[in-house]
Amino acid sequence: MRTPLTAILGAASALNEDEMASKPAFVKEVAESLQAAGDRLNRVIENLLDMSRLNSGVLSLNLEWHDLNDLIGVVIQKNKKILEKHRLEVKGLEEIILVPQAMIMKKVWGVLAEGESHYLRIYINQLRKKIEIDPSNPKHILTDPGVGYRLV
Repeated sequence: MRTPLTAILGAASALNEDEMASKPAFVKEVAESLQAAGDRLNRVIENLLDMSRLNSGVLSLNLEWHDLNDLIGVVIQKNKKILEKHRLEVKGLEEIILVPQAMIMKKVWGVLAEGESHYLRIYINQLRKKIEIDPSNPKHILTDPGVGYRLV
């Protein structure tokens, strides 16, 4: 929170200087800086509130399957102002599928298999032996620790 707040206070201080405040280009630049710092501070506060909601149980994580393209689209839309001055190119997403470990366990073995992820590791290793050239250095089934597997 300090960085956006420091930027806001510095810009406000600069506007208090009579010599600089009389220059329209300077005032416009400072106003844009204030807006950007305010937006950053707002995002920091929103993140802190969301973390507080998660910790209190008011908000819960949605661990269901989500389309990666949709997720990236939402992130780009929410950060539109930040990204407008930058070139952004997103490609190759259709080639990657993330499959959460919990989803595999539930769909394949049902609720009874919760906490039995060692079975999944065994079957993934067997699958790698069948489809990978070098199973110890997989290219098609990648492990995403703590999340699941990426199918490439």
